[in-house]
Amino acid sequence: MFFSPQLPPEIIDAIIDGLQDEHTLKLCSLVSRACALRSQKNLFARINISLSEKRHCDALSRLVSRLTPRLASYIQHLRINDFRQGSRTYLRDHPVQLLFDKLRTLRSFTMAIDTDLTAEQSLVLSQSLVRMLHRTQKEDVSIHNLDISATYFVFRCPKLRRLDLQGSYMGPGTTPIAREIPNPLDNVPTMIGLHGKLEVLTLDGDSWEPLEMMYRASRLKRSCLTFDYLKELILHEDNCNALAFATELALNSGDHLKSLTWYDESTSYDDGRPLSRFHRKRKSYITQWPSSFLEVSLNFSITRL
Repeated sequence: MFFSPQLPPEIIDAIIDGLQDEHTLKLCSLVSRACALRSQKNLFARINISLSEKRHCDALSRLVSRLTPRLASYIQHLRINDFRQGSRTYLRDHPVQLLFDKLRTLRSFTMAIDTDLTAEQSLVLSQSLVRMLHRTQKEDVSIHNLDISATYFVFRCPKLRRLDLQGSYMGPGTTPIAREIPNPLDNVPTMIGLHGKLEVLTLDGDSWEPLEMMYRASRLKRSCLTFDYLKELILHEDNCNALAFATELALNSGDHLKSLTWYDESTSYDDGRPLSRFHRKRKSYITQWPSSFLEVSLNFSITRL
């Protein structure tokens, strides 16, 4: 039986918005109908999922089965960690796939793959991701350790502003051209006529290759996303190809680029201690790049910096 509080709705919403812990929000959602909607909205705003064990998948399955369109619309930030795929489990039947199908609005998305997927599993997952990302049109996307065709973002995600594909790669056995050209039978439409600006990009020794293909595709007339207005560029690992690509991006971004940071292989991104960094100040750069980067950069007229 619900209790009906004698308070204006805006006061109730303000009180609920001030609650921080999940347990209190759950209790509050049971107090009254007036409290339930706001409590549920805050409970589902940020979803963090760990799928390292089968029991986690079972719990996610129960959640998805109870996830109504209204509750799904409350999810604004989704993070999936330690995604693992058993050899006897078909990815197309995985609860993650079912969750993706229900999402309609998202502001940020992060997914970390914690195992090697087969070519079929990776293809099914990446196609599902593309459909979900196109449908939700989010601004912040992080996908780690997945074999992915990044050019889909260029043709279908004009609202994308921040992209992190660390550890994502182009798998063996197929050519870059075959992997990166969008399938004409794909039911995800291109966003012709829309023009978005990618502002923050993170790359490493694996992801530079699909990102480079994405960058080349962004130069096409039918592209709906450009790299030319990058404001921040973050590079992980000491990889000559990645360094060269980062240099090209930095030069082509011109005065728009404000910060470029390089973390070497032994430096964790989360510890906040970059090996080298430069910021743009009064149209000039303060540079402290290691010699290995400068040697590669000379091929791209680093003197322009």
